[in-house]
Amino acid sequence: MIEIKNRFTGKIIFKSKRKTLKEVIELKVKQGAYLGGAYLEGAYLGGADLGGAYLRGAYLGGAYLRGAYLEGAYLRGADLGGADLGGAYLEGAYLGGADLGGADLGGADLGGAYLRGADLRVKHPPVNSHQFISEVLSRNSETEAQWDFSARIRLQTDQCWGFFIKLARKKRVLKWAKEILFQWDEFKEKLEDKLDG
Repeated sequence: MIEIKNRFTGKIIFKSKRKTLKEVIELKVKQGAYLGGAYLEGAYLGGADLGGAYLRGAYLGGAYLRGAYLEGAYLRGADLGGADLGGAYLEGAYLGGADLGGADLGGADLGGAYLRGADLRVKHPPVNSHQFISEVLSRNSETEAQWDFSARIRLQTDQCWGFFIKLARKKRVLKWAKEILFQWDEFKEKLEDKLDG
């Protein structure tokens, strides 16, 4: 038997005779699940359909969510520290105040995701996510040109890396943007490749 408990109160949210946690979560989500505060540390949810799930304050530290479908999921204040979200579909997800420290977001789709207040010290960033890049740069903006640049990146989702570099050079913020983004090797490789090309 599997039990899902609220991490704050210890109250049992759900009991199931199903064999895997993935089956339980998918069942709960399909039934309009309320999993706020659920304790799911290290859960294996690779490829799970969690679209629209209410996971506010859920503890998903170290969870395997590679390729999971989380469109529109509400993850405010959720702990996703060290979680594997590589290739996850997080379009329109609410991640405000979420802990993503040490998470793998490589290849994740964060289009339209809300990231304000989230811990973005991720292990592997989503290098093609305008939302992520804009949020990281916005937090580190000290001048109007830097803030304007980060805002344009968020809005120009139909543009490619060539536009990013052209705009950065025009705004004279390329050196600053590189300093911020080069904390991750993935961005360093992507930008150096585009600058050389």
